[in-house]
Amino acid sequence: MRAHVEVDTTVKMACLDVGLKLKEHFSAISDVQLSGLSSKHSARVMSLMNESSPVFAQDPLFNGGSDVPGQNYELLALAAARPGVEAVGSAPYAEHSVEAAKKNVLLLFQLAEKYSLHLDFHLDYNLDPSSEPLIWFVLDHMRDRIRLGAWRRIQHVCIGHATRLTLWTDDEWTRFSKAVHDDGLPVSLVGLPQSDIYMMGRNVPYPGPPRGTLNPVRLAKEHSLTVALAVNNIGNAFTPQGSPDPLALCPLGIALFQVGTR
Repeated sequence: MRAHVEVDTTVKMACLDVGLKLKEHFSAISDVQLSGLSSKHSARVMSLMNESSPVFAQDPLFNGGSDVPGQNYELLALAAARPGVEAVGSAPYAEHSVEAAKKNVLLLFQLAEKYSLHLDFHLDYNLDPSSEPLIWFVLDHMRDRIRLGAWRRIQHVCIGHATRLTLWTDDEWTRFSKAVHDDGLPVSLVGLPQSDIYMMGRNVPYPGPPRGTLNPVRLAKEHSLTVALAVNNIGNAFTPQGSPDPLALCPLGIALFQVGTR
C-alpha cells in the first residue's frame, strides 16, 4: 500500500515522522510505502496497487512566479533522503504556469533519480479541453532518461487524478497505451473518484461533462493499462465525504463505472 505524507512549510516533517513510525509498527502485516507531499491541505492516499509511502509536495515548488524552487522543495529534498522513504511526489498542476509545472516534473525526476525512488505525480487535474495534457511531457522525459541510463525501469511512475484524460478520444488512449507498451514505460494511472467527482466540473458549462474521473475498468480491459483506484483527502475541503477504507471504493465503482456482475 502506498500512503502520501505531507511535507511543507506548515507541518515540516511531522507527518513523515508519524508515517515512518506507523510503517514500522505494521511491518509484520503490511508493506507500506511512504510518499512525501508538500501541501496546504492534507492528502491521504491509499492505493490498491502496492504498498508504499511517498513523501509528496502538493503545494507549488516555485512560489510567486519565481524560477527558483522555494522552501517546499528544500523540505521535500530533505524528506526524500530519509531512510524508509521509497517514493517522492508532487502536484505540478498547483504551479502558476505550464512552464513551472514542467520544471516541477523535471525537479522531481532529478530527486527520484538521486535516491532511486519511485515517483508520483498528481497531474492534469482539470476538465479543460484546451489545456495541454502534461502526461505526454512526463512520458517523453522518462523515455529520454531511460535511454540515457539515468532512470531505471524498476522505478515506477504513478500518475494520480489525470481527469483531463477523461476527455480523450479512443484514438488518444490508443496512442497513449501504445507509447507505454512499445517503450516498456513503467507508468500506472490512479483514479481518485471521491475527490475527483467532488472537485471536477465546477466551471464546465452545460452540456459539458459535469464530472470526471478515470475509468480503471475500461482502461485495463480495453488498453491493458496498469490502473488503480485510491482514497484521497478524506475529511478536508477536497473530499468532505466518504470512507478512508480503499475497499469502500468497490461499491462506489460499481455505480460510477456501471460494472455490475449481472
